[in-house]
Amino acid sequence: MKIHRSFLIIATLMTVGCATTHTTDKVDVHLSPETQQAQLYLKNGQYDEAIESYRQIISANPKHFKSVLCQHEIMKATEALSDPYRLIDEIHRTVEMFNTASNESFEGASPKDLEEERKVLFKDIASIGSMFYTVYGVTQKGIYQTFLNNIYEIALNLFPDNKIDSDYTYINAQISSSAEHSEDTDRFYKNDIIDCDYTYTKALFSYHAGHYDDATRLSEVVLDNCDNGKLSNHPGDYIDVSYLNMLSYNELITKLSISNDPSCPIISNDDLEEIPISGCRQNFINACKRYLNVSEKYPGNGHTEPNAYTQFRIARIYYDLNMFEAAIPLFQLMINDAPLSDAAVHACYYIVESYRKRKQYQKLLDYIHEIKNNQDFMSNSTRFMHELILTINSYEEALIEMKNEAGEN
Repeated sequence: MKIHRSFLIIATLMTVGCATTHTTDKVDVHLSPETQQAQLYLKNGQYDEAIESYRQIISANPKHFKSVLCQHEIMKATEALSDPYRLIDEIHRTVEMFNTASNESFEGASPKDLEEERKVLFKDIASIGSMFYTVYGVTQKGIYQTFLNNIYEIALNLFPDNKIDSDYTYINAQISSSAEHSEDTDRFYKNDIIDCDYTYTKALFSYHAGHYDDATRLSEVVLDNCDNGKLSNHPGDYIDVSYLNMLSYNELITKLSISNDPSCPIISNDDLEEIPISGCRQNFINACKRYLNVSEKYPGNGHTEPNAYTQFRIARIYYDLNMFEAAIPLFQLMINDAPLSDAAVHACYYIVESYRKRKQYQKLLDYIHEIKNNQDFMSNSTRFMHELILTINSYEEALIEMKNEAGEN
């Protein structure tokens, strides 16, 4: 007896699973003709046809976990279509469907399966984000930066706001009730409960989405609780967590200053009195120092920036606050460690200006002679070096003329 093909399709759609390795209905995956058809479309590069197949499955199973998995496959198929607007829409739709399945307890959506899908979904979205990041780096077109920010903003919806706070509450309760309270037991409870990759991911996405306060807080959760040198899903990235923490505080300074937040006032002082370090800037300095400590603790683990440049970041804060004695030696580290860099040229300029502002003319002249005898630094050919040489030459001439007028040799 012949069975009409449309009847077979309808019957199949009622039981079909999605073509993915992380579905719970693995029997359906292997036996479903519709799923196999979608896979065949994908294999042949017929992405629109594959997407339509998955949409039919979703339509027939709107409240089953397999619909989430099929939407996930649609998102991945859309990536191959080179239509970023459409891809953004599908990412949003996928995350929204996942959260709906989580909140409304879709059939087949066990806690274990939801958590597994969350991690796989994040990994795929992060991969798409990396692609846009690369494209933006090559083209420098703002539209790709916008796409990237949208992706990170959408992906943040994968992370429940209360999860990390509840983890901390649980950890503190376990530590407090422990009969053998020690650093080892503290570390055991922290490592057992805190999902370091989960937290780092949310910190990273928060940073790229412009939520710098969240990025600083979450990256510190990882730094405080995941000190094992690397993260399970981000090999070698532990040092990058401290780098992210440092960058987040740096961006937070700008954000708070622009909004006239009293905790981070704009530096405005025409005289040379030292300005007290505000909390936001002290946090940034602490983050820089922590990055230096982590870099030293895990050498060769993927240094994101030279240590001298991190010292330069601290020096610049001190300079802006008229703390010149603290700033000068840190600027000099930049010149000593990376004499041919742009930053070394800026560092030299700030040292020169530190002496000039305080009218320490003899020290300024001595320093100009010292730097002009530094062959490594004077070989610098970066874009600002010419202007720096003109500046120090003019200062040197003026200072020598002042000394001659004063009758000094």
